[in-house]
Amino acid sequence: MHPEAPKECSKSIINSHTISKCHFSDITRNGQIYFYNKTNLYQLEQSNGKFQPNLVGMKHASVFYGFCGKHDKELFSPIENSTFKPNIVHCFIAGYRAFSRQLYDKNCSVKLYDNIKKSGFKLNINCIAQQSAALQDVEQLDEDKLIFNKAIKEGNTDDFSFLCIEFKKIPNLMVTGFFTLGSDYKGRKICDTSSIVLKENIFSGKIIPVTQLTNKIPMTSVMYLSSRGKHYAVFCWPKTDDKTFKPILESLQRTKKSRITDALIYTALVHCENVILSPDWWESLSEEKQENLNSLAHPTTHAENIPIKITDLLNGDDPIYDDWEPIAFYSDTIDIKE
Repeated sequence: MHPEAPKECSKSIINSHTISKCHFSDITRNGQIYFYNKTNLYQLEQSNGKFQPNLVGMKHASVFYGFCGKHDKELFSPIENSTFKPNIVHCFIAGYRAFSRQLYDKNCSVKLYDNIKKSGFKLNINCIAQQSAALQDVEQLDEDKLIFNKAIKEGNTDDFSFLCIEFKKIPNLMVTGFFTLGSDYKGRKICDTSSIVLKENIFSGKIIPVTQLTNKIPMTSVMYLSSRGKHYAVFCWPKTDDKTFKPILESLQRTKKSRITDALIYTALVHCENVILSPDWWESLSEEKQENLNSLAHPTTHAENIPIKITDLLNGDDPIYDDWEPIAFYSDTIDIKE
């Protein structure tokens, strides 16, 4: 994944943690955490078709084969071997790790469908639609890759913006992701970059509904982490997308402090796949609250539940799921309201 790979790579690709173990070790219990694994079909079968997190060892959580040992250490040691700081450099490094995982996953999806096709197996309409979506995602991510690679090669993060929220308490949910937000935290639509059209699939010849991008989708990275007694939620995005993310994240910053944590939990479960949960916190939740959060993470297997909207979580004063107690906001772009 490194922009200079395979030049000067070490001998083997390592098993990289999307969320570094040092950043989520504070919420483990006996070396274990709860982890959402959306590709574990055996787990889905064991839970009667209901998607839910399972208890795993921390070394198995949120890993991917994205970097050789040399480049992984060069890129990420500033935030792994010292205290994370709420500045653009550290936020960019966290963001690049989240972006790399997303690009890796989407490329794997494309290869999977290619291999299925080569095997002679006929894809059904759902698989065809997912294949088309994965191809579009890779095209979009390749555009962002150019911006990230430029920053790494030049050692310059001037093309990126960030928002970092500091908490008094350790986040009981940690995450990395790279995604788009079309609406702000008050439910107001900020951008719409797609439309549904009927197109012929080049592999099957069938006419299917396809989401067609009318513009480049603005994407942001996110990471929640704990670092040597400091606790943060980090957003980082290309400055070219300030017009989208400035109003969205300003609406988050201006949410009641007692509800910001619930808003961040919603964001992680709805938009991200690499989600780690504290066993003590998860098991302390009622069955109803667990079911609600599982519905956010995987609405398809919980279709009988009434969908939860972000505005449902932000009306009222008391937190619903958790409160990590925000104590400070840092940004080079967002207008921070005290």
